[in-house]
Amino acid sequence: MISIFFLLDISIYIISINSDFLLILCFASCANEVFSYDGIHSPDCLAVTAAGIAVALSEVPNTKIIAGVRIGLVGQKFLVNPTTKEMEESELDLIIAGTDSAILMIEGYCNFLTEERLLEAVEIGQVSLLNIMFRTQILLFEYLILIFCNCDLETSVSFSLLLR
Repeated sequence: MISIFFLLDISIYIISINSDFLLILCFASCANEVFSYDGIHSPDCLAVTAAGIAVALSEVPNTKIIAGVRIGLVGQKFLVNPTTKEMEESELDLIIAGTDSAILMIEGYCNFLTEERLLEAVEIGQVSLLNIMFRTQILLFEYLILIFCNCDLETSVSFSLLLR
């Protein structure tokens, strides 16, 4: 089990350009602190996804949920969110962060992969991000039912299962 603590900070800056124009800037930042680590799964991509969920649950105005995924390559098989043991044998360590409609960040390294194989890994990562987004939206929907309908957790989950 991995435990992650979040600190969500919202800063608002009001800047007067002239007497007719006022500029308002709003910045939101989320700091993650890993409290416990199971030694099996790397916490970095999970922290990105958890931060995206935390921002989505907050009152920060946002339209997209952000998630992160790690792609590895052992033999000829791509692995989504591989374990640390699998990563020791992996020829690819690719971290992808994004939303349901765009990839926002790609970082990593590989051992002499062709462009086609690297693009295949990115496509697998994008599909994995879509899967995470879908599950996150279900989670958020269950949370909203729980809060706004003032019902218990079992009723909230049962209602969301009916809509799937």
